[in-house]
Amino acid sequence: MFNKFSNITSLQFFTDQLARRYTVAKEEEEEEEEEEEEEEEEEEEEEKEEEDEEEEEEEQEDSERKRNLLYNVEAQEQKK
Repeated sequence: MFNKFSNITSLQFFTDQLARRYTVAKEEEEEEEEEEEEEEEEEEEEEKEEEDEEEEEEEQEDSERKRNLLYNVEAQEQKK
């Protein structure tokens, strides 16, 4: 009788230990996934900021070109 009780207790102990290990591993995996998602979001935000900056620079360059063209056109008209 004692041997059966001991075996059951040992089995419960190992089962509990295995369940704890599984839980810890699962939590670590979830934490890693969250960290990866956060890193991806940060990278996407940085890329978006870079794209926005590039677009703004392009818009400024376009605006400057238009001003120069307008200035050149007005200068040519004044010469005539």
